[in-house]
Amino acid sequence: MLPSREEPASPVTRIKRRSFATTHWSVVLATRDTEPDRARQALEQLCATYWYPTYACIRGYGKDHHEAEDLTQGFWALLLSNQALQHLDPAGGRLRSFLWVALKQYLHKTHDHESRQKRAGNKPHLSLDALSALERYQLEPVDCHTPEQLFERRWALALLDTALQRLKTETTVAKHPQLFDYLKDTIQGASGGPTHAELGRLLGMSPGAVAVTVHRLRQRFAELCREEVAHTVDDPAEVDEELDYLLKVLGD
Repeated sequence: MLPSREEPASPVTRIKRRSFATTHWSVVLATRDTEPDRARQALEQLCATYWYPTYACIRGYGKDHHEAEDLTQGFWALLLSNQALQHLDPAGGRLRSFLWVALKQYLHKTHDHESRQKRAGNKPHLSLDALSALERYQLEPVDCHTPEQLFERRWALALLDTALQRLKTETTVAKHPQLFDYLKDTIQGASGGPTHAELGRLLGMSPGAVAVTVHRLRQRFAELCREEVAHTVDDPAEVDEELDYLLKVLGD
């Protein structure tokens, strides 16, 4: 799960306001007319991160794998074509909310036979691993949440995974290349794992050094989660509220 609010984390003021000039959401809003290439780059990054939450949400509507794959492909192709950006309302503030509304509208307007057609011409091709999405979906337990709840839960999990992957990249060093793998569950607060003494023997560290490392990485994980949330809101003041909401979504 996401780090609890009790975990030490940098306050909003440590996320410099200038960083919001290059967030996914603000780039899309600010450059939709003047710098479409930057907007497209931001959307491509979002597509790579949040393709699966979209796919899982569509599966929640009762679509099979191929239908969901085509509809997901079509939805992100529409966004990448910039057509869906012309009527954005910045007052919404949260990219998650915009994408959910846009997805509902797309599904309402798109017929199944149109979504299964191969996209050609000026519609961009998205290089995504659809088989991986199917395998992930089949491994998940039966979920009784609504499609909107599925979308929000997968959104939160995708954000968490992105933060974890960033932490792994930062943590993987020559001295302890497996440090992250050994400490991953402990960083996330999982119970029943190895003790600090056991981890120390694996890593060649003292139990005290392991405890300090885990504390430091938990702090950094919380910071990275906040940075990922910051990418999806248009105002630094909204970070706390959005993080609280995502914690609630994962707890439901």
